[in-house]
Amino acid sequence: NVALNELPDDKYKLGLGYWSELGMMPYTLAVFLGGFWAEYFNWRWLFYANATIGLTIGLLVSALLYGRTYERKYIEFDYVGFILFAISIVCLQLIISQGNDFDWFGSPWLTMLLLVALFCIPTFIIWEWGETHPLIDVQLFSKSTYFLGCLFGFIGFFVVQGIMSLMSVQMQLLLGYSSSTAGEIYLIMMLAGLPLAGFMYEISKLIDVRFVVSMMFLCSSVTLTWLGLFDKTASFDALPIPVIFLGLCVAALSAPLSTLATKGLTGSFYKRAAQEFLVFRLIGGAMGI
Repeated sequence: NVALNELPDDKYKLGLGYWSELGMMPYTLAVFLGGFWAEYFNWRWLFYANATIGLTIGLLVSALLYGRTYERKYIEFDYVGFILFAISIVCLQLIISQGNDFDWFGSPWLTMLLLVALFCIPTFIIWEWGETHPLIDVQLFSKSTYFLGCLFGFIGFFVVQGIMSLMSVQMQLLLGYSSSTAGEIYLIMMLAGLPLAGFMYEISKLIDVRFVVSMMFLCSSVTLTWLGLFDKTASFDALPIPVIFLGLCVAALSAPLSTLATKGLTGSFYKRAAQEFLVFRLIGGAMGI
């Protein structure tokens, strides 16, 4: 919110595109740095680095915003909605994470989590529908483009981030790469995809965004199938080409989906929809991992 609220209205969509693609960095640049530090230094350096970077960012933001006037707003926080939403996400995440270890719904523990989620999700929707200051504005889902944009964003990043996590394991266990070498593959993906982010908003203005989204999903499917064909004989020189295409697909997927989700919305509704789209996209990616 701090970053996006600093943008003028005419640059908001462009900024949202780059903000979306910065979400690639934890799954690309962070993998490269983590692999490098784990191999050449010590795994504890990962935590030291996170603490240092977080402190530095906090100081920079405080310095940039120091002395700036702002309008103080008091908005009632939706505690009930937050608790229901948190319980739902935690239950679903635990089911996905532990399902393979506990025989999915053959486990009483996971069955109980499923029942809790089935109770909390519809209760959350009913509560949010009548809430004055909802945590998630569920009434936006009555707009078909917003519903489809959030749905495809959740599913798309659930699949992509999940497969990227598996690819990291594949490169180290099956192909014999070191952690730093596997990280270099992810660095290539980031360098290929990140510059494309802003252009996709301009392309979405010229071409029907539904066609763009369809093509990006098709290209992602082809690229992921291509990567799935690599086996123990795959060399480091062969992997960068499909990885570059995967980086382009991931970068090109977020902006059109965001445009689809916010299509026809203006003003505060547009900003609210854009921010909530990022939330669902983030949840999908996190669950995929």
